Amino acid sequence: MRELSSRNILQLPKSSHLLTEIGSRLALAVLLVITEHLNPRIRDIHPEEWWLYKNHPSDSYVPAWLMWLFILLIIPVSLLCLTAFCPATMDQQASTNSSSRSSALLTCQLAYWLIILLAGNLANTIKVIVGRPRPDFYYRCYPDDHEHEAGAGAPMQSSLQMQPCYGDLDSIIEGRKSFPSGHSTFSFASLGFLSLLLWRRFGLWRRFPGAPSAWQLLLGGLPLFIAMCIALSRLADFHHHCEDVAVGSILGFSVALHLF
Repeated sequence: MRELSSRNILQLPKSSHLLTEIGSRLALAVLLVITEHLNPRIRDIHPEEWWLYKNHPSDSYVPAWLMWLFILLIIPVSLLCLTAFCPATMDQQASTNSSSRSSALLTCQLAYWLIILLAGNLANTIKVIVGRPRPDFYYRCYPDDHEHEAGAGAPMQSSLQMQPCYGDLDSIIEGRKSFPSGHSTFSFASLGFLSLLLWRRFGLWRRFPGAPSAWQLLLGGLPLFIAMCIALSRLADFHHHCEDVAVGSILGFSVALHLF
C-alpha cells in the first residue's frame, strides 16, 4: 500500500494559520446545525412502493444521544490518549520532542473534527435533496389509523391524497430524511479514523520488514467493527433502508480515508 503523503491532513498547520483552521471548523459546525434543521424535499410516493415504508416503528437500538456521546467525548478522548501515550502515531519524531508531542495532539484533534464536520454536512445535504422516506414513514403519517392498511379499499396513494399526514410534524419531517444514514456516516467517519490511526501506529503501511501481528490487525479493526454494528442496528430497528446504511457507511469512511 502506498506510503502516506507528507502533505496530508495529519500535518500541523503553521501557527499563523491555526486560527483559520479553527475558524473553518467552527463555520462547518454552524453549517451542520443549519442543515440538520432544513426541511427535506417532499417526493411523491407511488402506490407500488408504499410497502417499503410500512414497517412498524421501534426505538433506536443506538439512540442519538449515545452516538453523540461517542462523537463528542469518547472518541476524542481515545484519540487524545492514543497520541499522548503513543505520539509516534502522528509523527515518528514526536516521542523525542515535547514540542512535536504537542503538535501531534493538536493535529489529531484538528483532523478528527474536520472529518466529522465534513462527513456530517455531506450527509445532511444529501438527506435534504433526496428526501427519501424512512421504513416507518407510513406510521409517522398515520400513527393511530388502520384504515389505510393494504387491501382495505382505496389504493395507498389515493388514500394519502384524501387524508394528508396528521402525525407529529417533526416526526414526519425527520421521516423524510432516510438517505443516507447519519448514524452510519458518523460512525464510519469517526471510528474509521480511529482504526486508520491504530493501523498506522502498528505499521500496517510501512515498507520495511516486520508486518503487524494478527492481534494488532484485529485491534486496529475493532473500531470499524463497532461502526459496522451501529450501522446494522439502523436496519434492525427499521430506521433506514439497506441503501441508506451502505451509502452512509461508504461516505463516512471515504471522508476519513481521503483526509487521512
